[in-house]
Amino acid sequence: MSTRRHFLSAAVAIYASSVGLVARAAGIPVIDVSNLSQNLITAIESTTSTVIEGKQLMEDIKQTMNDFPLIDQLSKSKELSQLIDIIKAAQKLNGALRDAKSTYDHMGSAFATSRYTSFMSFLEDIDRRRKVGDDAAKHLYDSAKLAEDQVAKAFEAHQSITAGMPMISGVTQAVQATANSVGVLIQQQQAVLAMMSASARDMGKERQRQYDERAKQEEGWRKSAEQKMKDFQNDLKILNSLGK
Repeated sequence: MSTRRHFLSAAVAIYASSVGLVARAAGIPVIDVSNLSQNLITAIESTTSTVIEGKQLMEDIKQTMNDFPLIDQLSKSKELSQLIDIIKAAQKLNGALRDAKSTYDHMGSAFATSRYTSFMSFLEDIDRRRKVGDDAAKHLYDSAKLAEDQVAKAFEAHQSITAGMPMISGVTQAVQATANSVGVLIQQQQAVLAMMSASARDMGKERQRQYDERAKQEEGWRKSAEQKMKDFQNDLKILNSLGK
């Protein structure tokens, strides 16, 4: 197989499926802090792989650019620009995930030294302590809320860029793994927040409503992107035939 692996075909389908993953966040049971930490590691690894795969493909395009006819070079130039965008988005998401891991590692340490054997009971205690002004509990909650918000925003930006790439055909396992692992992780983060705050539970319901609406929009965008891909491929065939 060529080093230029297929990178982003069916990207819009991945985005739509990942939106569905996150949209089911309400009611997800909290597992435990070690599982959450492991899922963070998995998500970090998948985004790292996306960056590595993207850079390899980008270098391959640069090296082979002149081997293609002029009309194909224009397409490769567009593809290269798109790859740069997805690499930057993956790097930003990777940073948000690493920050989140630091937050939950700290929470895990606090849980380990607490009197609780159940992580869910520990989270409920944070809620009680936070309401009576406990600074340590407030810090744990605020840190978790910030981490969830940063990961969710970086993930949405990452997936939006992926969904907007009808010019590139193919998809690597790294991009698929990112959509799956981060989608599940956000579910867990929202569940953790829900255990620590009633307002977070309400926020989770509102976010689910927004995700449901977004999923409907994405279905329309997916169909539009697929049509654009078909139109572009047809235009290339016509231009190539004229050049013969």
